[in-house]
Amino acid sequence: IETTFDRTTKVVDFVQPDDLKTKIDLDLHDEPENLHRIVELCRTSLQYSVRSGHPYFFNQLFAGIDVVSLMGDFLASTVNVSMYTYEMGSVFVLMERAVLKKMMDLIGFDAGDGIFSPGGSISNIYGMNLARYKMFPDVKEKGMWALPRLVMFTSEEGHYSMSKSASLIGLGTENVISVSTDDVGRIIPDDLKSKILDAKAKGFCPFMVNATSGTTVRGGFDPLDS
Repeated sequence: IETTFDRTTKVVDFVQPDDLKTKIDLDLHDEPENLHRIVELCRTSLQYSVRSGHPYFFNQLFAGIDVVSLMGDFLASTVNVSMYTYEMGSVFVLMERAVLKKMMDLIGFDAGDGIFSPGGSISNIYGMNLARYKMFPDVKEKGMWALPRLVMFTSEEGHYSMSKSASLIGLGTENVISVSTDDVGRIIPDDLKSKILDAKAKGFCPFMVNATSGTTVRGGFDPLDS
């Protein structure tokens, strides 16, 4: 941790993949390694990994070491419980509900529920699946064949995971309609309205509009109020 914050060190001791393979043994052996060897491998892993907490490391998605968060990781890994019941998760189940309540308070929800997911891609899959289920609950038992042709709308600068989500839930990537953006990367409401009306005129069934608060490349915030 101390080395990570040292400005005199490199952000990364970069070596090419073939060279790195000669510096650290990542093969899975039939016999277990001793603890001394494991500590040695940990040191080597740290040596050649990117120091995301370095003062000269810049990334739009992640950076740095937060000591409190690090301790939280230690705690969760030490206890190593599952979260599917209170009997198993106890403290962590209540912790999760407290965090969810705070998040709902921040966005103005009086009540609700939620889950934590490991990233934006899987969150978008969840969101698309929920939007479809809200409009057509029968999809759970009867599948897509019982539904009209569904279409959804997203910014032309939106995340690629929307198309991936459409593919995974059986919607199809051709049913993801891109909406034009303005000069700062925000969805143009008039273009959205026009494309919704056009989809309806063709007999399609719009079921979801995906709005982005901070697009990946330009950081555009779609006008949610519109």
